[in-house]
Amino acid sequence: MEIVHGIIVLVTLALAVWIGLAAQVKRWHDRDKTGEWALINLIPFIGQIWVLIQCGILRGTAGANHFGEAPLPHG
Repeated sequence: MEIVHGIIVLVTLALAVWIGLAAQVKRWHDRDKTGEWALINLIPFIGQIWVLIQCGILRGTAGANHFGEAPLPHG
């Protein structure tokens, strides 16, 4: 039973990481940067702070960029 529980936890964790990475890459695209910027998470402490500021606080580029139209109108 513990093995089944462990597999469920691993599958759930993998799914959560996949969804989180996909959302972060879309946000980097909104900032007109490539999804490779998600790798900055691998830098301990500073990487997470950088991502929080860039993806969580700052606005995306106004209008269209290399990755398409703005997802939300900027007011």
